[in-house]
Amino acid sequence: GSCRQSFKSISDFEAHYQSAHRHRCATCSQIFPNVRLLELHVAEKHDAYFKAMVRKGNQNLYECLVDGCLERFISDQKRQDHLVSHHFYPTKFNFQCSSLNYLSSKKKNNIMRGKTKDTQTII
Repeated sequence: GSCRQSFKSISDFEAHYQSAHRHRCATCSQIFPNVRLLELHVAEKHDAYFKAMVRKGNQNLYECLVDGCLERFISDQKRQDHLVSHHFYPTKFNFQCSSLNYLSSKKKNNIMRGKTKDTQTII
């Protein structure tokens, strides 16, 4: 299925394209706010080599999701713990939700401040 949404202006179309189509996983159609998170998703969820390396163990393969943070972790759970303790993600943040919609920066900021109950995954 192609998108059938119509727009009143080019800028409305461009905004929609950026948020709904630009960084879409070719395998599962999940949408990401930027290319880095898309690449992390593809590696962690769909790449057989990554999965083999995780099974092998003893390597910090999971990168922090926050731009500019260079920390890596041996498991997704250790990364989640880091996001909560160092980047102030809410302790009840739903890291495993399979929603196709990603957080806008305003919505993410509201979640981080505890102003909404909405939760969605990052990867």
